[in-house]
Amino acid sequence: MEPQLSAKAALPSAAAIGALLLLDGLWLTLGGSGERFRRMAGDLCAVRAWRPWQLACLTAAAYVLLAAALCVFAVPGRAPAAAAARGALLGLVIYGVFDLTNLAVFGRGYGLSLAAVDVGWGVFVMGAAACAGALAALGASRNEASA
Repeated sequence: MEPQLSAKAALPSAAAIGALLLLDGLWLTLGGSGERFRRMAGDLCAVRAWRPWQLACLTAAAYVLLAAALCVFAVPGRAPAAAAARGALLGLVIYGVFDLTNLAVFGRGYGLSLAAVDVGWGVFVMGAAACAGALAALGASRNEASA
């Protein structure tokens, strides 16, 4: 039997994805980390090498992968604390692999402090997004039970 997307599954996924996009958007714009990243990465930053539509497609693809990982590995059927822990671990793995690879490939040009901040952010944002998804699932199941 193939799994089917139901409203019960869609709400937690939408909450997790929404939290991820909202928090990351705030971090990159209001928090100034986007500009800080470009400054710290210096010439390694390829943002200027892409046309705006190409950059948008690459960014969207990255968020689709992050959202899929959250919705498959962290959120389903978990209590909020367990989802947050799994999301944080997922963030550690995903952002850790990205930043350690950048350190290995680009060496000192990438910067250990940049990698540490980015991995810390990944742990936080993925944990928070997974928790938001689990809280939405909990709220939906409580509403179902009272109906």
